[in-house]
Amino acid sequence: RADLARVTAMLQYAQIRTPFAGIVTERNVDRGHFVQPAGNVGAKPLFVVARADIVRVFVDVPEIESPLVDVGASAHVRVQALPGRDIEGKVTRTSWALAGNRTLRTEIDLANANGLLRPGMYATTEILLKERANVLALPLAAIVRDGARAFCCCAENGRAVRKPLVLGLQVGEEVEVVSGLTGSEAVVQSNASSLQDGQLVELLQSQAP
Repeated sequence: RADLARVTAMLQYAQIRTPFAGIVTERNVDRGHFVQPAGNVGAKPLFVVARADIVRVFVDVPEIESPLVDVGASAHVRVQALPGRDIEGKVTRTSWALAGNRTLRTEIDLANANGLLRPGMYATTEILLKERANVLALPLAAIVRDGARAFCCCAENGRAVRKPLVLGLQVGEEVEVVSGLTGSEAVVQSNASSLQDGQLVELLQSQAP
């Protein structure tokens, strides 16, 4: 009985079972090959198996945005090899600590029932950090900074008037204005830093071609 149990146990090693369903992406052994123990120098795994029904996207979020990344945040993934597709997902987990390059490793798991997404594909990701509707915003070129203070220049009665601003979120080239403007002002949108408070200005009316 002991010999039977030993032979039965050894026979089970003839079959290699994966812990999950997937696709063999790499095979490093053929029939008759000598298999080395995993601890030996230069030893390779017999097979590499990739899960196909779910793929994981890794994103390195810059330090300045890292405090805003939370598990469950909405994300949009665009894969270079699949143009025109916008894949929706959510942040599944983060490393919490920043890496040596001052980025936060963030992971997004995506359903892949049709198998179009494959490991190793290059993708770009947008993560919705915060969302505010119906807010005032100015182009970045219209913002003038003086140390910790921020202001813009408005044209009032033929003169440039500096308006102190309290700024909020910045998305691309637009900055949210929390307070300081009502929305009815004529704001100088370029070269505002070259204007002095009270300087004469002329408001030009745009003409249709």
